[in-house]
Amino acid sequence: MRAKRTEPPLMSEVLENLLDGYQVRPDPSPDACEAANLRMGLFTTMRDRGCPTKLAREVSRLKDGHRCESTHALESAMGWRALALGEAHHEVLVLAGQRGRGKSYAAAQVLAQMRPGSGCPRWANARHIGTWLFQRGHDVAVQRHLERISTAKLLVIDDLGWEHMDRGGYAQGAFVGIIDDRIQAELRTILTTNMGEAKFRERYGDALHDRVRGYGLWVDVEPGCSLR
Repeated sequence: MRAKRTEPPLMSEVLENLLDGYQVRPDPSPDACEAANLRMGLFTTMRDRGCPTKLAREVSRLKDGHRCESTHALESAMGWRALALGEAHHEVLVLAGQRGRGKSYAAAQVLAQMRPGSGCPRWANARHIGTWLFQRGHDVAVQRHLERISTAKLLVIDDLGWEHMDRGGYAQGAFVGIIDDRIQAELRTILTTNMGEAKFRERYGDALHDRVRGYGLWVDVEPGCSLR
């Protein structure tokens, strides 16, 4: 026995099923537009300063009302910022600890709070700086990058310790020179690293370690819930 043939649904019924539950979004309010513009403006600023896309996006989300999770790294960075803006002998902040403790995010928050035009604050990854040091005599653009990070009012060097060091010690000496020159010029520098103090002293020498300790703040970021 053949099954009874059913009639195809009417077009009106198809449209009704497709549109069931669909809600037309109202035009965004002026406040929503302003928040979106602020978010995009901060994101663009952070990218212009060299901050990685992911971090720039996370920081800019705060303009939408997202709350920033408080961490030991963030509290330490904000406390250092208050001192560094008002006093000398706080030129350097070292955020040291294992991955996932919010060191880079804390540094990005400080960078985000630097107003446009305030000494061209910059972000640079240590591996990139190491590469630039080998190329600076052959590439004008690389030389400009190094000049920017050397003179920035605030410089974040992320992932210190991951840069390549040559056997002759040229890159190491140049890298130490950049940080030391900034301390001497009273320019603010934030270093994030997975190294402990003993490894830092072994890699960069007693002189830089003592100068960082004398003119800055070393923070061993406490363990907590991984942010990765």
